[in-house]
Amino acid sequence: MLRRPIVTAFVGTFAMLTLVTSAHAAPLVPGGSALPDAFFPPSGSIQASIVNASWRALGFGGTYSTWVYTDKNTVSGGGSLVCPVGSTCLDFLYLVNTAATNTSSIIRIAAASFAVAGLLVDAGVEAGTSGVAPMTDDRSLLDGGKVVGFNFNVATGGVPPNSNTMILEIQTNATAYTSGTMTISQGSSDTKPAFAPLSVPEPTSLTLLGSGLMGLGLLVHRRMTMTGLNN
Repeated sequence: MLRRPIVTAFVGTFAMLTLVTSAHAAPLVPGGSALPDAFFPPSGSIQASIVNASWRALGFGGTYSTWVYTDKNTVSGGGSLVCPVGSTCLDFLYLVNTAATNTSSIIRIAAASFAVAGLLVDAGVEAGTSGVAPMTDDRSLLDGGKVVGFNFNVATGGVPPNSNTMILEIQTNATAYTSGTMTISQGSSDTKPAFAPLSVPEPTSLTLLGSGLMGLGLLVHRRMTMTGLNN
């Protein structure tokens, strides 16, 4: 008499986990590299910003801006793709301008630190913004995915003097942020203050699994209690 309820509990828990998993886009995992996605603008408001700050490395320089925005996964269109459905998470945005007097072009822009347990990351550009688009984006491997980078095409000149990048965007499932850094590179590099994710919500899948196992435990306990009363 106990087998069927136990099987039903496990099947129900597995079904809920499957639905949760299928609700997310494939994240950029540690060690992964991909073509940049094109994102809608964040659906929420600015939480923090650094605007038109200067940067300088050997032979080149300019200004940069970075923002933290709230964003929501609305499923029906727009919003963050790695944020749990109906939740509000954080996006990290970057824009870099190069001076007309530069003697070199930018080939890479990288942000840190994204090594947060349970953090999901999707990287790309904000659709409709003008500027040079990255060729690929990637996430580091050996440090737990700490660095998320945008790589520009050297063959086509990278981000040349007197130009700017598109707005680069890192979508996350983070709900809090802290200080971080961003590095602008072409041979030599300049690392500047920016923002980084601090924490993520408890994974919904783990919550569902815990609820399913708790229900199963209560079911077994109740069955054993009833058996003891009948004996």
